[in-house]
Amino acid sequence: MGIKLAPELKTTYDHYLAKTYLQANQFEKAKALMDRYQMELSTDLYTLQFVVSYHVLLKNWGKAIASAKKVKLISPVMGFTMLGYIHGAMKKQEVAQNYLDSLNWIAANHNIPSLNIAYVHFGMGNDDLGFEALEKAYTNHESSLMNIQVNSPLEIRDDPRYLQLLEKIGFPKAVKN
Repeated sequence: MGIKLAPELKTTYDHYLAKTYLQANQFEKAKALMDRYQMELSTDLYTLQFVVSYHVLLKNWGKAIASAKKVKLISPVMGFTMLGYIHGAMKKQEVAQNYLDSLNWIAANHNIPSLNIAYVHFGMGNDDLGFEALEKAYTNHESSLMNIQVNSPLEIRDDPRYLQLLEKIGFPKAVKN
């Protein structure tokens, strides 16, 4: 006899499952869950973040930007972060820098996670500055680091600085097959 989840928990579980498929490069399975829940049409922040991640990994830049603009309507800071990362990954440094400047301006007056700044730097290929921002997040005990193992840009996951940060935070070492 299996466990029957409440519908809202099943949806949340499937969103996490879709993200896991995405990170394991199982794009067909991730897409099937996206289609099942019509995630492209969502107005939920978490779901839209997943949709952006999906399109970024597949380099569907137009769809990634369109979904990130929806995110920006819900959370301007997260939207600026995603749009900055995407434009950086697209090698549109000037546009990415504008988003980074906007985030830095907001950060001067409001509390935003250093992780957001780090993501834009990673998208732009400024890994050293990205890791400086992650170290700042660690030093300031920012709660945004709780999900760093799941939500970090894929291009930094083999970097020794990332692995050292995970160890400092207290995450178990990853086992590679």
